[in-house]
Amino acid sequence: MNLKQKKAKPFIHKRAGVKKTHSVCGICWDTGIKMYNGWKNVTCPDCLKKKRKKKKKTLAEKKALVNSDYWLKKADDEWKRIIHNKYGECLINNEDCEGSLEAHHLISRRKGITRHDPANGVLLCSNHHKWSVTCSPHGGPIGFSDFLKGNFPDKYHYVLTNQWTNGKHNYREAYERLCQL
Repeated sequence: MNLKQKKAKPFIHKRAGVKKTHSVCGICWDTGIKMYNGWKNVTCPDCLKKKRKKKKKTLAEKKALVNSDYWLKKADDEWKRIIHNKYGECLINNEDCEGSLEAHHLISRRKGITRHDPANGVLLCSNHHKWSVTCSPHGGPIGFSDFLKGNFPDKYHYVLTNQWTNGKHNYREAYERLCQL
């Protein structure tokens, strides 16, 4: 066995606890083939090409997966359409309104279970959605919370009761449910 075919010995990185290939000798992390003498962790060009080549999923494959990005985007678009149709104007609707209308999730979109619930959404102008420091869910959340509590107690109660709800979410079912509304 010559030097080019010799495999590098893996070691455990002290801080991260990650298994790595010795970096001093310049051996490819994946194949163990010596690349050059250097101090860097390297991967040879052939291994990089193999890593980069990912088979793209066909539309039929995306549709078959209930939690694919395809169904997520469709459900998000349908949720936005419902929120725009339901409200039609900024929820706050005062003299500070300016900019385009934007759908806002009262409970973060990261909470999958409430992401596509129409009760979890309001329509705000871009100023009240992001920029206002006095009454905006992103720029002035305390003022926005007080606004909801005083003017829309049902929305405020929805947030309080559902903000800690967890569960699995099916994007295709969410989309189909939203289309029926």
